[in-house]
Formats: sequence, C-alpha cells, structure tokens
Amino acid sequence: MVVHAGRHNLEQDGLVKAVEFLTGLGSQPRDLTAWISPTAGAENYPVEAFGGQGLLQIATNQLAKAGVSKIAYDETDTTTSEKYYSHSQGDHDKRFAIVAYIK
Repeated sequence: MVVHAGRHNLEQDGLVKAVEFLTGLGSQPRDLTAWISPTAGAENYPVEAFGGQGLLQIATNQLAKAGVSKIAYDETDTTTSEKYYSHSQGDHDKRFAIVAYIK
C-alpha cells in the first residue's frame, strides 16, 4: 500500500486507518514493514496540532500506535535538501514521485 501521509492525512490518524484497512484484508500489523520517505522537517514545518512535531515523528508514532514495529525511514528534510522539493517552502511548480512494486 502507498499512502500520502501529509499533514491533513496525519491530523486524521491516516496511518492508523491505513493499517486498520490492511488488517481488514487479513494482514497483521506485526507482519508489516513501513518505509517513510523524506519529509518536511519539524524545524521548518512544525505541525501545531501535534505540538510542533515533524511529519516523520508523527508518522512513526501513528504506525507504532497501529502495531507496526518494522519502520524504516529516510531522515532527509525536504525543506532544506537540494535534492527534493517542498510545497511547504513555496515550491509549487515542481514535484517528485515514488514508484512502488511488489517482488
């Protein structure tokens, strides 16, 4: 499953709901592995609804709350990295994409 876990989604417990959806299909949270892509960091994009935490911390917390223990992530801050674009920093005309596949 690929989920866009931006601020709006996270404020609605989006990752908890995503894991619940997979559980409804027969998956067990303990068997899932999550990977979190580079995100906007807390320093430049604090999420006030979560006490100023960054998206990475919020996403990690929601996955753990849902029972996922295998969580990998890239700590790159998209607001400061030259490699990525960040809508939160005014990059409205550029985009990057992910590709996911099942082996």
